[in-house]
Amino acid sequence: MNPTPPLSLLVVCTGNICRSPFAERWLQHAFDALAPGQAVVASAGTRALAGHPAHPSVRGLEESSGLSFDGFSARQLTAGMVKEADVVLTMTAQHRAQVLDVAPAALKRTFLLRELARLLESTPGLPGPAEGGLRAAWRGVAAALSAGRRASGPDDDVVDPYGGGPEDYRLMAEQMVPALAVVMKHVQALV
Repeated sequence: MNPTPPLSLLVVCTGNICRSPFAERWLQHAFDALAPGQAVVASAGTRALAGHPAHPSVRGLEESSGLSFDGFSARQLTAGMVKEADVVLTMTAQHRAQVLDVAPAALKRTFLLRELARLLESTPGLPGPAEGGLRAAWRGVAAALSAGRRASGPDDDVVDPYGGGPEDYRLMAEQMVPALAVVMKHVQALV
């Protein structure tokens, strides 16, 4: 009998050195603690600084977040990455549009991170655990959320800290961590 494939998440921002690496490592750390081996989180950029490590200011968040960015290397978004992902999380509406430009069929499984958190909190009757494991359960949740989705708003975007000071990186984390926590709270109900 073949084991159930893990849930595959792809996080997308612009350069893949600030927002998406932070979300990737945060989510993978949380999945490893909650459901070891049941999810694989990766990230990419729409205009990636391919091969670069996470920005020093993001790595500076390691101590407060408990994350490690060791071995991280920025990657350029490709249609194949989107096709292979069960869910795609973007940082802005522009990133979602760019994801859908390369893979239009991904619409129903592509969400802005903060939009996803808002939808998870406001959509009643979401599907629970599924026979096919976390991956199957999440596909049911994504379909339910996509069906009731409205236009995202500017409050759904995560600020781009690139080129800013430490306060910009703290704001980025302050916008992302509550949304990431909401996602994981709902994942916990699926495992």
